[in-house]
Amino acid sequence: MAQRPSHIMIAGAGLGGTLTALALARLQIPSTLYELRPKDEESGGAIALAPNAARVLDRLNVYERIKDKGFLFEEIYFTDVEGFLIGSPKLGSFERYGYGALRIRRHLLREVLLEMCLEEPLIDLQFGHKITSIMETPSTITLHFSDNLASATGTILIGADGLHSRVREHIYGSKESEPKYSGTTTIGAVTQASDIHWPSGTPLPLPALTFGQKGMFGLMPQNPNGTTIGWFIELTMPELNRDELEEWRSTKAPGLIREKYKDWPEPVNSVIQNSDDNSLSAWVQYSVPNITKWHSPHSVILGDAAHAIPPTAGQGAAMAFEDVATLSHIIKHNRDLFLGGGHERVFERFHELRKPRIEHVRYLTEVSSKSRNESGWLMWQIRKYGMWAYLNLWAGRNHDDIYKYECEVLDPKIQS
Repeated sequence: MAQRPSHIMIAGAGLGGTLTALALARLQIPSTLYELRPKDEESGGAIALAPNAARVLDRLNVYERIKDKGFLFEEIYFTDVEGFLIGSPKLGSFERYGYGALRIRRHLLREVLLEMCLEEPLIDLQFGHKITSIMETPSTITLHFSDNLASATGTILIGADGLHSRVREHIYGSKESEPKYSGTTTIGAVTQASDIHWPSGTPLPLPALTFGQKGMFGLMPQNPNGTTIGWFIELTMPELNRDELEEWRSTKAPGLIREKYKDWPEPVNSVIQNSDDNSLSAWVQYSVPNITKWHSPHSVILGDAAHAIPPTAGQGAAMAFEDVATLSHIIKHNRDLFLGGGHERVFERFHELRKPRIEHVRYLTEVSSKSRNESGWLMWQIRKYGMWAYLNLWAGRNHDDIYKYECEVLDPKIQS
């Protein structure tokens, strides 16, 4: 039998890694988190937490500490540039799902998760450690770092190290698992609600997405009272590396966006025309290919490390949180097996339970992404009324599939 672990190593102290540590602590299992970034680094924009994400956070006592830090809502309004209401799908419902949707700054959520980890004696946080290589033996797994902490060894490694995961690289060992550019880059900024010019003089309901032949424009409140509004658009363009993207953002993007959307009505035109060019942010959308292997004998990946998807369906963080809930659910019901050397069988069951769910959400994300592309007049009319039919005739059922999902009802049994 393999060595009984004293605790578990987790690569990455982002949203998925910190939540994994909290879930393990709930089971009285200690862990150490190794993170490249400093503790107080602010990164990322805002994310929307749907009911299935909120449910996981609530059961780990996180939701109460974040729900007043973002904008709570139920519906999002889809219109065309002429003001035609395509649909108003519910991204949350207190009555139907028990939770609304919560738009929150990513760094605020991470701050709370880090605070909770620091309060937990079973969790050790190590910052500023870049993983350079991973080595496995029949009984252990070792992380090698680029800093003064030369290495760390344990029996179990959970990879929550995001899109460019070193743990995924270790497990899969193939260029086929490298993130692929989606062809889309998102650019946006933050404005104040008081600075938005509304065509009727009266603010329209938010959040809202406006669609047209030239693509999509989004307005999303992101503070509790809705006075701070994030806006964003998505552009189909060649892939740029980090330096190229920064140069494009600062020199070419402002003029390109103003020219492209100059004929769009208010509030789109004024928001873009009045934006501070220096406040623009750009994000390149990547996804991880549909890989067939999420684990090695001593390691497993979850969240973006295993199945990163574009943000168009608003389920990226939720899938990571569901991963955490599912893995901890299996561990809870197979604790002795997991801690006694049978962790690879736990990893196998985790993959079996999560793979169909991820494939379903990946498909919905691809459908949502196609609705945002630039197109000619005829294709835009077909797409618009197709969206109308989907949102008004079928979307409710599909939302139940997503938002009522319960990890705790999955069968955790591992066959002998």
